[in-house]
Amino acid sequence: MAQPSNFRLLKRTRRKPEKGDIFVFQHVRSPDQFFFGRVISTDALTAGTNEIKTISVYIYANGSKEKHDIPELKLDNLLIPPFGTNTLAWTRGYFETVMSLPLRVEDVPARQCFQRLAGEYFDECGKRMPGPVEPVGSFGIKGPAGIDDLVGRAIENLITSSRK
Repeated sequence: MAQPSNFRLLKRTRRKPEKGDIFVFQHVRSPDQFFFGRVISTDALTAGTNEIKTISVYIYANGSKEKHDIPELKLDNLLIPPFGTNTLAWTRGYFETVMSLPLRVEDVPARQCFQRLAGEYFDECGKRMPGPVEPVGSFGIKGPAGIDDLVGRAIENLITSSRK
């Protein structure tokens, strides 16, 4: 089983992520911080066909020294663009659910937006959109290794910009 080398193992689970779940993860680029994410949808069509439903996830830029000290998770403070994923980050123990709260209107845009490589935009229901609606996520399924790469680069950018 290929493993992303930069996520710390937290807690493996077979429980499927649910809409509103708040989860934590740790990354070796910032080992003393927990970063937070939120499950926005468990049936998003961000992978190209109506048969493939993904878990739509937002990951936030603000971290905490303690995994239960959850900062304010605001839509305008995302670490990386939204993405669709499967359950592997949870079952392998990279993401640990710490709380579940109902999503509020201010937690999610009216329509989520995902961009295909060809420059086309789609909402979470797989319907074509005339143009981008921020925040724009990437169309497709990101596994743990892809998430690891995106998060690692974003954390490195945070570290670099805080040194300036």
